[in-house]
Amino acid sequence: MTPYFFTFGIASLFLINPISLSKNLERFVWIILIIYGTLFIGLRYEVGGDWLNYLNSYDKLSSLPYDQWLNISRLDPGYLAIVLLASKFDTGIIGVNLICGLITMTCLVSFAKKQPLPWVTIVAAIPFFLIGISMGTVRQGLALSIVLVALTHIDKNIIRYSVLIFLAALFHKSALLMLGLTIFKSKNIYFFILIISFFLIL
Repeated sequence: MTPYFFTFGIASLFLINPISLSKNLERFVWIILIIYGTLFIGLRYEVGGDWLNYLNSYDKLSSLPYDQWLNISRLDPGYLAIVLLASKFDTGIIGVNLICGLITMTCLVSFAKKQPLPWVTIVAAIPFFLIGISMGTVRQGLALSIVLVALTHIDKNIIRYSVLIFLAALFHKSALLMLGLTIFKSKNIYFFILIISFFLIL
Protein backbone atom coordinates (compact mmCIF):
# COMPACT_ATOMS: atom_id res chain seq x y z
CA MET A 1 0.00 0.00 0.00
CA THR A 2 3.01 2.29 0.34
CA PRO A 3 2.93 3.63 -3.26
CA TYR A 4 -0.75 4.54 -2.89
CA PHE A 5 -0.29 6.37 0.43
CA PHE A 6 2.81 8.12 -0.94
CA THR A 7 0.96 9.30 -4.06
CA PHE A 8 -2.04 10.54 -2.10
CA GLY A 9 0.22 12.16 0.51
CA ILE A 10 2.33 14.11 -1.99
CA ALA A 11 -0.75 15.41 -3.80
CA SER A 12 -2.30 16.39 -0.46
CA LEU A 13 0.79 18.44 0.44
CA PHE A 14 0.24 20.63 -2.62
CA LEU A 15 -3.38 20.99 -1.52
CA ILE A 16 -2.66 21.83 2.13
CA ASN A 17 0.34 24.06 1.43
CA PRO A 18 -0.35 25.86 -1.85
CA ILE A 19 2.86 27.31 -3.29
CA SER A 20 2.89 30.28 -5.63
CA LEU A 21 4.87 29.21 -8.69
CA SER A 22 5.93 30.96 -11.85
CA LYS A 23 4.15 29.85 -15.02
CA ASN A 24 7.18 27.93 -16.28
CA LEU A 25 7.68 26.14 -12.97
CA GLU A 26 3.98 25.40 -12.68
CA ARG A 27 4.02 23.91 -16.18
CA PHE A 28 7.01 21.78 -15.16
CA VAL A 29 5.15 20.49 -12.07
CA TRP A 30 2.16 19.49 -14.20
CA ILE A 31 4.44 17.65 -16.63
CA ILE A 32 6.10 15.80 -13.73
CA LEU A 33 2.64 14.89 -12.44
CA ILE A 34 1.64 13.48 -15.84
CA ILE A 35 4.85 11.43 -16.05
CA TYR A 36 4.51 10.15 -12.48
CA GLY A 37 0.83 9.31 -12.95
CA THR A 38 1.55 7.53 -16.23
CA LEU A 39 4.18 5.34 -14.57
CA PHE A 40 1.97 4.81 -11.52
CA ILE A 41 -0.92 3.56 -13.68
CA GLY A 42 1.12 1.84 -16.38
CA LEU A 43 3.69 -0.11 -14.38
CA ARG A 44 1.24 -1.83 -12.08
CA TYR A 45 1.24 -5.63 -12.09
CA GLU A 46 -1.74 -7.82 -11.27
CA VAL A 47 -3.62 -4.79 -10.01
CA GLY A 48 -7.19 -4.05 -11.02
CA GLY A 49 -10.45 -5.94 -11.10
CA ASP A 50 -10.22 -6.62 -14.84
CA TRP A 51 -6.46 -7.34 -14.92
CA LEU A 52 -6.81 -10.95 -16.10
CA ASN A 53 -9.45 -10.06 -18.70
CA TYR A 54 -7.23 -7.41 -20.30
CA LEU A 55 -4.16 -9.62 -20.05
CA ASN A 56 -5.95 -12.53 -21.73
CA SER A 57 -7.33 -10.23 -24.44
CA TYR A 58 -3.85 -8.87 -25.19
CA ASP A 59 -2.32 -12.37 -25.36
CA LYS A 60 -5.08 -13.58 -27.66
CA LEU A 61 -4.96 -10.56 -29.97
CA SER A 62 -1.17 -10.36 -30.20
CA SER A 63 -1.01 -13.96 -31.44
CA LEU A 64 -3.45 -13.36 -34.32
CA PRO A 65 -3.06 -11.59 -37.69
CA TYR A 66 -4.33 -8.02 -37.45
CA ASP A 67 -7.05 -8.56 -40.06
CA GLN A 68 -8.75 -11.07 -37.73
CA TRP A 69 -8.92 -8.81 -34.68
CA LEU A 70 -12.30 -7.23 -35.39
CA ASN A 71 -13.79 -10.65 -36.09
CA ILE A 72 -13.12 -11.99 -32.60
CA SER A 73 -12.78 -8.96 -30.37
CA ARG A 74 -15.56 -7.24 -28.45
CA LEU A 75 -13.24 -4.45 -27.37
CA ASP A 76 -13.82 -0.89 -28.49
CA PRO A 77 -11.83 0.42 -31.50
CA GLY A 78 -9.88 3.04 -29.53
CA TYR A 79 -8.56 0.46 -27.11
CA LEU A 80 -7.88 -1.93 -29.99
CA ALA A 81 -5.70 0.73 -31.62
CA ILE A 82 -3.65 1.00 -28.41
CA VAL A 83 -3.25 -2.78 -28.26
CA LEU A 84 -2.22 -2.75 -31.94
CA LEU A 85 0.48 -0.15 -31.25
CA ALA A 86 1.76 -2.03 -28.19
CA SER A 87 1.83 -5.37 -30.00
CA LYS A 88 3.81 -3.88 -32.89
CA PHE A 89 6.58 -2.97 -30.46
CA ASP A 90 6.04 -6.14 -28.39
CA THR A 91 5.68 -4.21 -25.13
CA GLY A 92 3.12 -6.54 -23.57
CA ILE A 93 0.24 -5.41 -21.40
CA ILE A 94 2.58 -2.97 -19.62
CA GLY A 95 2.95 -0.98 -22.84
CA VAL A 96 -0.82 -0.87 -23.24
CA ASN A 97 -1.25 0.37 -19.67
CA LEU A 98 1.45 3.01 -20.09
CA ILE A 99 -0.29 4.45 -23.15
CA CYS A 100 -3.61 4.37 -21.32
CA GLY A 101 -2.01 6.02 -18.29
CA LEU A 102 -0.56 8.81 -20.43
CA ILE A 103 -3.95 9.56 -22.01
CA THR A 104 -5.71 9.44 -18.65
CA MET A 105 -3.23 11.70 -16.85
CA THR A 106 -3.04 14.21 -19.69
CA CYS A 107 -6.83 14.53 -19.72
CA LEU A 108 -7.07 14.73 -15.92
CA VAL A 109 -4.44 17.46 -15.68
CA SER A 110 -6.10 19.38 -18.54
CA PHE A 111 -9.40 19.21 -16.66
CA ALA A 112 -7.89 20.08 -13.27
CA LYS A 113 -6.04 23.14 -14.56
CA LYS A 114 -9.36 24.69 -15.56
CA GLN A 115 -10.90 24.27 -12.10
CA PRO A 116 -10.80 26.97 -9.40
CA LEU A 117 -8.76 24.66 -7.12
CA PRO A 118 -6.76 22.30 -9.37
CA TRP A 119 -5.12 20.28 -6.59
CA VAL A 120 -8.48 19.60 -4.96
CA THR A 121 -9.45 17.94 -8.25
CA ILE A 122 -6.25 15.88 -8.33
CA VAL A 123 -6.55 14.73 -4.70
CA ALA A 124 -10.24 13.86 -5.14
CA ALA A 125 -9.44 11.91 -8.33
CA ILE A 126 -6.71 9.67 -6.86
CA PRO A 127 -8.73 7.15 -4.80
CA PHE A 128 -11.73 6.68 -7.08
CA PHE A 129 -10.90 7.88 -10.59
CA LEU A 130 -7.22 6.89 -10.86
CA ILE A 131 -7.06 3.83 -8.61
CA GLY A 132 -10.63 2.59 -8.79
CA ILE A 133 -11.58 3.24 -12.42
CA SER A 134 -8.43 3.85 -14.47
CA MET A 135 -6.53 0.96 -12.89
CA GLY A 136 -9.55 -1.32 -12.58
CA THR A 137 -11.74 -0.76 -15.62
CA VAL A 138 -9.29 0.59 -18.19
CA ARG A 139 -11.59 1.36 -21.12
CA GLN A 140 -14.16 3.08 -18.93
CA GLY A 141 -11.35 5.12 -17.37
CA LEU A 142 -10.11 6.23 -20.78
CA ALA A 143 -13.60 7.22 -21.87
CA LEU A 144 -14.26 9.12 -18.65
CA SER A 145 -10.96 11.00 -18.85
CA ILE A 146 -11.87 12.29 -22.32
CA VAL A 147 -15.38 13.14 -21.09
CA LEU A 148 -13.75 15.33 -18.42
CA VAL A 149 -11.96 17.31 -21.12
CA ALA A 150 -15.19 17.52 -23.12
CA LEU A 151 -17.00 19.04 -20.14
CA THR A 152 -14.58 21.97 -20.13
CA HIS A 153 -15.83 22.88 -23.62
CA ILE A 154 -19.57 22.39 -23.22
CA ASP A 155 -20.27 26.06 -22.44
CA LYS A 156 -17.91 27.40 -25.12
CA ASN A 157 -18.17 25.10 -28.12
CA ILE A 158 -20.91 22.48 -28.29
CA ILE A 159 -19.48 21.01 -31.49
CA ARG A 160 -16.07 20.43 -29.92
CA TYR A 161 -17.84 18.91 -26.91
CA SER A 162 -19.73 16.49 -29.18
CA VAL A 163 -16.58 15.52 -31.10
CA LEU A 164 -14.78 14.74 -27.85
CA ILE A 165 -17.72 12.63 -26.65
CA PHE A 166 -17.60 10.61 -29.87
CA LEU A 167 -13.84 10.21 -29.34
CA ALA A 168 -14.51 8.97 -25.79
CA ALA A 169 -17.04 6.49 -27.19
CA LEU A 170 -14.23 4.85 -29.18
CA PHE A 171 -12.95 3.58 -25.83
CA HIS A 172 -16.32 2.81 -24.24
CA LYS A 173 -19.73 3.21 -25.85
CA SER A 174 -21.37 4.38 -22.62
CA ALA A 175 -19.77 7.81 -23.21
CA LEU A 176 -22.46 8.48 -25.84
CA LEU A 177 -24.92 9.02 -23.00
CA MET A 178 -23.16 12.33 -22.33
CA LEU A 179 -24.60 13.63 -25.59
CA GLY A 180 -27.79 14.10 -23.59
CA LEU A 181 -26.30 17.28 -22.13
CA THR A 182 -26.54 18.89 -25.57
CA ILE A 183 -30.31 19.07 -24.98
CA PHE A 184 -29.72 21.77 -22.38
CA LYS A 185 -26.78 23.51 -24.03
CA SER A 186 -27.51 23.56 -27.74
CA LYS A 187 -29.25 26.71 -29.00
CA ASN A 188 -29.55 25.30 -32.51
CA ILE A 189 -32.41 22.82 -32.78
CA TYR A 190 -31.09 21.50 -36.09
CA PHE A 191 -27.71 20.68 -34.57
CA PHE A 192 -29.47 18.90 -31.72
CA ILE A 193 -31.55 16.84 -34.17
CA LEU A 194 -28.38 15.97 -36.11
CA ILE A 195 -26.61 14.76 -32.96
CA ILE A 196 -29.57 12.66 -31.81
CA SER A 197 -30.02 11.18 -35.31
CA PHE A 198 -26.35 10.23 -35.48
CA PHE A 199 -26.61 8.69 -32.02
CA LEU A 200 -29.64 6.60 -33.09
CA ILE A 201 -27.87 5.46 -36.26
CA LEU A 202 -24.89 4.28 -34.22
